[in-house]
Amino acid sequence: MNQYNPGVVFAGKTAATLLGFPLSHAVHDGTIVCAARRNWTSERTQHIYTDMDSAISMQGLLVTNPAHTLVDCALSLPFEETLPMFDSASTTHFKQIMEVMGTMSRDVSPVLRLLHFADPRSESGGESKARAVIIVLGFVVPELQISFFDPVTRKTYRTDYLWRLADGRAIVGEFDGMEKYVNPQMVGSKTIEQRVLAERERDEALRRCGVSQIVHFSYNDVMHPDQLRRKLEQAGVPYVS
Repeated sequence: MNQYNPGVVFAGKTAATLLGFPLSHAVHDGTIVCAARRNWTSERTQHIYTDMDSAISMQGLLVTNPAHTLVDCALSLPFEETLPMFDSASTTHFKQIMEVMGTMSRDVSPVLRLLHFADPRSESGGESKARAVIIVLGFVVPELQISFFDPVTRKTYRTDYLWRLADGRAIVGEFDGMEKYVNPQMVGSKTIEQRVLAERERDEALRRCGVSQIVHFSYNDVMHPDQLRRKLEQAGVPYVS
């Protein structure tokens, strides 16, 4: 981005990246987004009409402020890509987001939908994106980060997703991103085999705590929603009535 004029204000997904909001690789297609007085597109650069006067400096570059960036992304990117951003920032910037929407004459229902579903308890962008796909597929929105105490091991286990059914059953969803197996900060000195064994023991503990079903799904399932749909249906996760 060094080839851009120093006065250029970066916006949309480009500003979101510079601000550190979580965005999946699918969004990064090489296009640079800049703020402008009107919408137009040139080679590899998208110019969008948005606020330029409240820009802030980030990493030596001018970017739209966080609230405008969140709103612009909500209006230009799919729900699945923007919910992770709103999970990570909506609590901090809720008031400012509402103020930005109040200045707009266009349909802001995508922003309102994101604010409705945003949940700061989500622990990673991957978990947020998975929940977004679950919502888009029409399933009941799960509870997040619910803890269970196992009296046998005397350990507390926190689940990624939980569905409590009307008949008393409890279904746990676990997002098994590869980080759980290869990120040194998450696995310590454990081998992959030890990590898999620990997951198996964890599942057994959750069943002792009264969990009826445990459904594990991966980022690959999230990227192929039909696979995720089948897994959730087989586990008995209900659809929104």
